[in-house]
Amino acid sequence: MSMLFEQYDLVSIVDGTRPCPPQPPTIATADVVKEFKAWKSDNGRAANYIMSALNKQNAELVLSCTTAHECWQKLCSRFERSSTQRRDMLFQQFFKAEHNKIEDVASYIARIQKIFIDLNSELQKQHRNTLDESVLIGRITSSLGTEYNEFQNVWEVIPEEQQTINLLTEKLCAIELRNRSTIVSQSEAVVFEAKSTAGKKNNDLQVRNKRIQALKQKTKCAICHVKGHWAKECQKNKTS
Repeated sequence: MSMLFEQYDLVSIVDGTRPCPPQPPTIATADVVKEFKAWKSDNGRAANYIMSALNKQNAELVLSCTTAHECWQKLCSRFERSSTQRRDMLFQQFFKAEHNKIEDVASYIARIQKIFIDLNSELQKQHRNTLDESVLIGRITSSLGTEYNEFQNVWEVIPEEQQTINLLTEKLCAIELRNRSTIVSQSEAVVFEAKSTAGKKNNDLQVRNKRIQALKQKTKCAICHVKGHWAKECQKNKTS
């Protein structure tokens, strides 16, 4: 829109540096009348360009305006306020972001990087200083879990000019993969130990049963006096 105003020499109309001249009296000179009509024409064109770029909802905001400058001021006020609110919201999201346990580190970095890019975009729109990539890197490293504590010391010794978001992502993903492999190995060890314990208990039970059977073969039943079983298992005891 600004380029359109520059193309047709309407910037001074829109920004208010060329205000509306007084209504010429009936005895005004031709130059005064010409200046007034030229302003009215330029103001009308500028207002028309503005209105043609608005949707119905935003057009209703400027229905009460009488000049292109008033329209532009009201729209700037409206959208600058919205932009400020969005900027503040993005700041909150950026500094509150945390890495949760169910999210892999690559997804977390992509999520916070998207917020960072959107935030810098809003800052650019407002002609403010944007955030350096080092801010993004610092935010990521400070929001990771305790399993990455040792990495903090490793990262600090890397030369600052080599500390990029791509290198950070690569190293964190490698650590995550190594941690997951360790967890899997530990789980497998626990399962193996549990199976070994269960197997040992089963073997012990089998040995005990064999010893009992061997003992039964050597001793007589107290009821029927036959070897191979004990009194509590004797059929005569059950029938009686």
